[in-house]
Amino acid sequence: MADPCALWDYDRITAMLGPDGGSFAPPRTHTGEHGTWLLCEREYGVPGGDLTAFVVRLDLAEPDTIRAQFDALRRARDRSAPAVTVDGLGAGAYVRTDRQLGQQLSVYGGNLNIEITVTPITGQALPAAQVRPIMIQTAREVMGELLMPR
Repeated sequence: MADPCALWDYDRITAMLGPDGGSFAPPRTHTGEHGTWLLCEREYGVPGGDLTAFVVRLDLAEPDTIRAQFDALRRARDRSAPAVTVDGLGAGAYVRTDRQLGQQLSVYGGNLNIEITVTPITGQALPAAQVRPIMIQTAREVMGELLMPR
């Protein structure tokens, strides 16, 4: 997969976060001993106003590795900011608010783990109730693209 940023619909995101300012880093892919990760980092909003980073990381590995990674990250993250389970998304999912990073969504299914982080760069952060539905829908779109039988 060449471009992890091409897996979801940007119209919904721009409607909520503002104009798409493009990638603030080129999409990256790395394959190592335990699997492959792909990273997409985009900026939304208006320069001089509210700017938000929308970062999506995809991890592809053996299902047991993905599940162990998901569980370990949740345990570690629960110590700093409690996670809230998201029902009906993947084999397991949660959202949380990190005081430094902003809103985070983690979801796994099969050989895929998705981490979405929405971080205010400048200006006001949107309330979690507004950001979380965008994150959840983006995760659904990515899972549909990558886990759908071909």
